[in-house]
Amino acid sequence: MGGETAQTSANAASIPRYSAAPVAHQIHSIYKERLKQFTDHGQYESASLWGYAFYLLCKKCWLTLQTRSMYEGRATGEDHVQLSVYSPPDLSRPNFKEATSHEFNGTSVGQWFGPSWSTHWLKVQIKVPHELQKKEHLELHWDAGNEGLIWTEDGDPIQGLTGGERIEWILPQTFRDGEFHTMYIEMACNSMFGNPQGGDIIQPPETDRYFQLQKADIVAVNLEARALYIDFWIIGGRGLRGALLSA
Repeated sequence: MGGETAQTSANAASIPRYSAAPVAHQIHSIYKERLKQFTDHGQYESASLWGYAFYLLCKKCWLTLQTRSMYEGRATGEDHVQLSVYSPPDLSRPNFKEATSHEFNGTSVGQWFGPSWSTHWLKVQIKVPHELQKKEHLELHWDAGNEGLIWTEDGDPIQGLTGGERIEWILPQTFRDGEFHTMYIEMACNSMFGNPQGGDIIQPPETDRYFQLQKADIVAVNLEARALYIDFWIIGGRGLRGALLSA
C-alpha cells in the first residue's frame, strides 16, 4: 500500500504543467472595431465624436444631457456661398489671368463637371453669417471628388484639394466681416491617381468621366473634437500595426 502511494505521487509530479491560470488570446480586430465605433458614422453616431454627449447629474433631475458634435455650425446655399464657372474649351489649360478674364456662368452644388482631364475654373464668393463669425475655427469644405487648386482673388495659388481626402481650407480672419469675399478654385477632372476604370490604377483611363460637386459649405469646426478624433485614428493605426507585427 505504501509503495503504491509513493509511486502515484512521483507520477503526478512528473506531469508537465502548461499554465498556472487560463490564458486568453487577444483578438485585435475587436479592439480596432470598438475604436472605429467612436469615430465612424453609423448606428452609434449619436454617441460618437460626430455627436458625443456629456451627462451631468443635478439635484432637480436625474440627468441633464448636453450634446456636442465635430462641427458647431454650417452654412451653405447662395446666401453664403455663391458659385459661377468658366470651362475652357478643348481641354485647354489657361493661366489664372486668362481664365479669370472670361465670363463666368452661374452653377451650384450638385452640378457635374467633365469630361476626363478637362479643367474648370470656379469663382467662389463667400459670406460668413453672423451666427458663425465668433466661432473659434472656420473652414470651407469643398468636395467635388476630384483635384483642385485654390487661388486668391489676386492670383496667388495657396492650397491644393483632393476630393474625399483633403477638402478643408481654413478661412482667413478677414472673411468674418459679414461681406462677400472672392476666391477661385481651379478644378481638374481627375482623381488622385488619374481616371482609372473601376478604380483599378493599372487599367486604361476612362476618357469620359464626370465629377459631381457635392459640397461647398462654411463650417465651424470643434477643434477639441477633431484633435480627439486624430488621437483615436493614430491609436487605431498603431494597434493594427502591432497586430500585424505580432502575427
